[in-house]
Amino acid sequence: MKAFKYLFFVALMGVLFYACTEADLFQSTMEENSKPGVELVPFKGKFQSVPAGYDMVTCLDPVYGVEVQAVYENIVSGNATHLGVLDEVESKLYVLNCELNLTEELLIGTLEMTFKNKKGDGIKVLGVSRMGLYGKPSSGEYSVSEGYGKFEGATGQLSSSGLVNFETGVADFKMDGLITKPHTHKK
Repeated sequence: MKAFKYLFFVALMGVLFYACTEADLFQSTMEENSKPGVELVPFKGKFQSVPAGYDMVTCLDPVYGVEVQAVYENIVSGNATHLGVLDEVESKLYVLNCELNLTEELLIGTLEMTFKNKKGDGIKVLGVSRMGLYGKPSSGEYSVSEGYGKFEGATGQLSSSGLVNFETGVADFKMDGLITKPHTHKK
């Protein structure tokens, strides 16, 4: 049971994928992006997350009653188009809540991630990650909820794919999608 808890603990800590759980956030993002004069540009990134901190979030499988713990705060490193190399001090992943689904072999987490560079430019995304257990791939969908620096007022949609190393808790993942072009979005 201890190894089982560790597996899920590490999975949630390391994976940075999620899709928005509220349809309103997706709808408002899509409406904003479809306005005349809003130019969308590709956003691609390659990232790694590492657990950081001791605060935990409980993930429960409601069918089997199995409970595991996930680390609330994780550090994100890597690089992305329009941002370059991330500032690891300012780039974080927070596990807001999670649910274990042993039937589908998934750990589903609502996550908030911030990607910022040393200049303070960046984006914050919200969504839900569907993390595959037992070495299976993970994926997620995200909405840009906030922008910083040249991305102030930004919107967009991103998706992710990746894998978690269950021995270390480190997750390697890629994200891509479309965001509003820096300095062209309405404030």
